[in-house]
Amino acid sequence: MVSFFNKSVGLPHRSRYLGLVVRIRCHIICPGGYPMRKHRYRLSRKTFNDLVTKTLETLPEEFLSRLENVVINVEDEPPKGMHDTMGLYEGVPLIDRSLESVNLPDRITLYRGPIERSCSNATEIEAEIRDTVLHEVGHFFGLEEDDLE
Repeated sequence: MVSFFNKSVGLPHRSRYLGLVVRIRCHIICPGGYPMRKHRYRLSRKTFNDLVTKTLETLPEEFLSRLENVVINVEDEPPKGMHDTMGLYEGVPLIDRSLESVNLPDRITLYRGPIERSCSNATEIEAEIRDTVLHEVGHFFGLEEDDLE
């Protein structure tokens, strides 16, 4: 089951749970490099969330069926010090889990601000959302940064 929540709903910060959670920070920079473009194209929150949902619905069934116990969260901006981060996976990758371990829900967070600032139109935003979702889902399945490039 994949849950999709907006900013006001989500899980507490999970790094405090007995060190069982691996935190992977994903830094994705627009092709022009940072700083990103000054002009910012904005979508409504509903449209942005709908694009995230659309991307998840287009995942192949063999991946979608294994994407369980995951919360998808959209926030406006990343935490301080992570200004160029478009997405973040927090959890225990699927390949690192054991049958005996108790796993809290994994969390994939997309950061709307950096994604929108890197794009100049709705088509670019949709492509960036798709790339970011697929990148973070790749971490869920245990892929490292080098594997995702």
